[in-house]
Amino acid sequence: MYTYITSELPSLLRTLDGLPLDLTRQSIFGHSMGGHGAIALYLRTITAGAYKSASAFAPALNPTNGQWGIKAFNGYLQDGAKEGEKWDSTCLIWEMPEGTRLNVLIDVVSALYLRSSVFEVDVHSGGGGPVL
Repeated sequence: MYTYITSELPSLLRTLDGLPLDLTRQSIFGHSMGGHGAIALYLRTITAGAYKSASAFAPALNPTNGQWGIKAFNGYLQDGAKEGEKWDSTCLIWEMPEGTRLNVLIDVVSALYLRSSVFEVDVHSGGGGPVL
């Protein structure tokens, strides 16, 4: 899925005539597990500048720290949840170099209200981690 979203699909879109696409200004978004995937892909490709921002709507986060995620990773990955950390957006954010600017929108819906938050994250290594 990673190669399809980050490489194959953009290559295909470049071949389509008549579409006013500017792939230098693309962003990525998703809902639930797709929201987690959007953030993970954004973080994994940030040094290449693949996406200008990521948006997640009610994302599932930190699957390597939840029973459902551990069960899934242990069932699908050779090294289980430990290997899954390289795909876990919560783990990935802690690996960002100091001073990295992240543009992430996370929308969370509850039964009482809709809350939308835009996070500009400054990542500082050696202590505090991301500052939201």
